[in-house]
Amino acid sequence: MTQQSKAIELLKQLIGEWVVGTAIKTSKGKVLSGCGTMTAKEMPSQLGISSEMDMQIEGLDDYVENDLLEF
Repeated sequence: MTQQSKAIELLKQLIGEWVVGTAIKTSKGKVLSGCGTMTAKEMPSQLGISSEMDMQIEGLDDYVENDLLEF
């Protein structure tokens, strides 16, 4: 198995529904914590993964992040 195919198999492990947690340190040194969900799906082109995180972080509005990871 090549290094690239190993990397692809590792990324494919992200596919699915996840419960996620986070800790964010602000520029003033305060740590904010949060939790939420992440959904990761293989892109139709099968050349990457599309993920969306929907989180609630203390002291902030709802936080949504979309990421694309390519093979």
